[in-house]
Amino acid sequence: MQSLVQKLCEIGFTELESKCLVVLAENNRLTGYEAAKKLGASRSNVYSSLQGLLDKGMLLISKGEPAYYQAIPLEEIQQKIQQKMSDSFSFLEKHFPVYLRTLDDFFTIEGEKQTVERVTYELQNAKEEVIADMWTEEADLFGSLLVESEERGIRVLVSTVGAVELPLSTVLMDEREESWQDNGWRKFSFVVDRKVAIIGVRGDRFATKTLVTEHPALVKLLLNNFFHDVVIHEIMNDMKEEMEQRYGRNFEEIYRKYTGEGWK
Repeated sequence: MQSLVQKLCEIGFTELESKCLVVLAENNRLTGYEAAKKLGASRSNVYSSLQGLLDKGMLLISKGEPAYYQAIPLEEIQQKIQQKMSDSFSFLEKHFPVYLRTLDDFFTIEGEKQTVERVTYELQNAKEEVIADMWTEEADLFGSLLVESEERGIRVLVSTVGAVELPLSTVLMDEREESWQDNGWRKFSFVVDRKVAIIGVRGDRFATKTLVTEHPALVKLLLNNFFHDVVIHEIMNDMKEEMEQRYGRNFEEIYRKYTGEGWK
């Protein structure tokens, strides 16, 4: 019963109301006394919950001595809740204060669940294009969202560090250097419609943390980084052996020329 009660609570019922709905569904119909006995709850609390369910239109009652309660079918419960939600949001759309997000807002999201929810929202609301840059592990996490976006007509461009298996039109896969994540985290990023920038870190020794913004400077920075990856990808495909002989693996000799040390 507990899993059913939890799901009913998630859609707006109290815990005792949820238990009453389940026990009534299991037993077809019960008196308030019988429901309280089966639930091991006080009669006054059960009668209060049954009245609340009646007020919400979730029960049927046969008047008499004693009165019997019966839950309506799940399909009818669903229809009533959906209609109530639809009516509520129609009202909110007309009267809720207008939300304004300024260009210099930076929103920090902590935790993998919250990050996936935010990325899901932004990708589902993409109108034209999604550009993604990530490692193999993050492609496993976000890959289905990218595939869904392309299936509904969004242009999806993905650059990955390491091999991935994604049924997408454009995936640029670069060789993976495990030493690049010696610090314990990996970077991932998205640019949605060249307007919303999402950049985050994820790893075995670090909690997932993500930044979301519409700041044009960060959006441009991520776009430039992607197009740099595109250029390097094409050059390495055409001239990999010659480039590695001249500049070293992953262009290490170029980095050392300017910084005195390698990529790390």
